[in-house]
Amino acid sequence: VFKGFEAVNTITLTEPTKQLFGGKLLGVKLEGSIMFYDWDTLTAVRRVGEDPRAIYWSQNQDKLVFVTDKAFFILAYNEELVHSGEAEITEQGIEGSLEVLDDVEDRVRQGQWVGDCFIYANRNNRLNYYMGGEVYNIVVLERPFQFLGFVPKENRLYLMDKDKSIVSYAFYSSMIEFQMCVLNDDLDTAMTKFLPNVPESHLDGLVTFLDKNNHPAAAMEVTRNPEQKFEYAIQLSKLPLA
Repeated sequence: VFKGFEAVNTITLTEPTKQLFGGKLLGVKLEGSIMFYDWDTLTAVRRVGEDPRAIYWSQNQDKLVFVTDKAFFILAYNEELVHSGEAEITEQGIEGSLEVLDDVEDRVRQGQWVGDCFIYANRNNRLNYYMGGEVYNIVVLERPFQFLGFVPKENRLYLMDKDKSIVSYAFYSSMIEFQMCVLNDDLDTAMTKFLPNVPESHLDGLVTFLDKNNHPAAAMEVTRNPEQKFEYAIQLSKLPLA
């Protein structure tokens, strides 16, 4: 490992290296597994017994998406444990340094973290996003596209096909912020701060999201569908409103 054009550390491996991955940790892909190392000390953090095709670190670098050919895994990184100096280091690294939070049977073509939301294009020509243990569809694509990225100030997702034709789709960061607040049990902030900035065309998706997360009163307030509002009013015993 070089820093400032000077060699600062060396890892001696007993297995052939297949590929390297950057990010919060240095990932060294071996035969059928990957070992993660701390950049500064080159301490062996954790061996994962899967063969990664891609790795995406979240923006605050406390989570990563670990992509294989058939699925992807959400892992949490415990940096405090690694740097505590008290953890036992074995051949497999440090127990508890990387914890699997979730696994999704979907084949990621390309993706990007936006806060705690992972947006990705899959092999079935769908543009999806993962948040809080659920996968939500944004759009079904006409043909295979690579996901280029999300531009927050424009609220748009950009994709490109093999002929280098670029398409974009509206995707509002206010909607993601709304959902994050709900998942963090901060419904008041979601309803007062972020809901007013969500376009009406995206409200149906938020109603479904609120319903799945057991917030029928908020779903009743958000929906613009009179029949749906009636059903929620009956469910909540608000008979005059019904």
